[in-house]
Amino acid sequence: VDSNSIIGYNSMVESESESESEDTSREYRRARRRHRRRRNRCATPPPRPKPKPVTSPVRAAKRMIEKIDDMISPQSSEADESNPSTESLVHNRVIDFVVQNEVNQLKIQNIVHGNVERLHLHEMSYIPTPKTPMDVIVKVECSNITLQDCMVRRGKWHEKQSLPYIPGTDVVGTILALGKNALKFSSFKAGDYVYAMVPSGGNAKYASIPYQNLNRIPDGTDPVMALCIASTYTPVRQSLDLARKANTPLTGANVLVIGGNGPLGLATIELALHEGAIVHATASERHHPYLSALGVQCLPIEPSQWLPTLSGRMDVVFDSVCIDDYASSREALNSRGTLICTGFSAVYTRGKIPALNGWLDMRDFHARYVRFRADWVLDNTVFFDRREKYLTAPMEFAQHFRFLCHLHKQGIITPTVSGLTPLKMVPVVQRNIERGDVPYGVCVCMPWETEVDEPSSGQSNGKAAI
Repeated sequence: VDSNSIIGYNSMVESESESESEDTSREYRRARRRHRRRRNRCATPPPRPKPKPVTSPVRAAKRMIEKIDDMISPQSSEADESNPSTESLVHNRVIDFVVQNEVNQLKIQNIVHGNVERLHLHEMSYIPTPKTPMDVIVKVECSNITLQDCMVRRGKWHEKQSLPYIPGTDVVGTILALGKNALKFSSFKAGDYVYAMVPSGGNAKYASIPYQNLNRIPDGTDPVMALCIASTYTPVRQSLDLARKANTPLTGANVLVIGGNGPLGLATIELALHEGAIVHATASERHHPYLSALGVQCLPIEPSQWLPTLSGRMDVVFDSVCIDDYASSREALNSRGTLICTGFSAVYTRGKIPALNGWLDMRDFHARYVRFRADWVLDNTVFFDRREKYLTAPMEFAQHFRFLCHLHKQGIITPTVSGLTPLKMVPVVQRNIERGDVPYGVCVCMPWETEVDEPSSGQSNGKAAI
């Protein structure tokens, strides 16, 4: 065989094998492509990105201002503050409410901020149980109704509460059930008579409260009297201790009470007079006969009318109103005097503090500013926060509370009760508080009472008029 033919034969075989391998790889690549196509057809296509909305700079600025407004005063009132509450709406929505089961939970609440018409009775189909091991379920015997409840309901208060909001910050009742840790680490048991200060939730038949916030009520103390003593007299007693010199009584001291016709003001007057102090009090002129009968030297509300007489004379000033950022109260002090700031109701009750062309309400900011100055800037000034003191010094509160209950049993102090109100009537009482048209003393809610007797108005008037 010719060598050339052999070489040609070998090259032909090699070319045929190369073409076969190329065909195989080509078929393999085609199969892979077909497989990828089928896979891609079965897969869900990725979502297309949404185009960003185009907003004008003016609209963006307005949204930014709204966010700032929400940070300062979230969920502002939907109702006009200047509009009086409509009595027919209150009666139709709340007073005519029919309770289906007397034992189940019944509470009054507002799910949006606004006027008193926003309050609604809500009946649950069960009795509450402890949600956490620390909780205690208290069957509420009585709770309080205050001006603070009205301002929180409107969304106009520095301490914001989540919605739905149940008013009532002071509670007296009996323990119904305890969580596992409450049973293990506390000495409380079912049936104990207790008091608690809570951020909200008092105006209901049952309240869930951590066991650390409970205080026992001395045996034989009436629940309504226990509520009045714990909510007003005990904080006042603690604030009086801040004003003493070398822990001595205030006998002969000149004491000025700003806003003397409110529940805290009346308690301050009674305890100061009990120690032998010379008490002056500011209030509307219609309250002067009542306060004068208590032994108080009455003064008008506006500082310009009483400051020329009292400037530099007072040993102690108690101010819960803050008409002028405590300026007149400080000017009334002598060189060794003490100003006890217990609130700033006038910051909220005297109307909106506008900013940015009226888009912002600066009341919350102003309240925090006033509190900061009282705490850190002003000398001879103490800011007393009753809830903060209750949580940080529970044993001190308990001892003062027991002592004042003892004084009440001895007939030395007599708390004033504005009226006992069923749960259905809470909106009516709040409306009267905002008008300044409630009798003197603590307004008490009795959640288990069913009789609807509207409180008298136009008699001796309470603190809302301050």
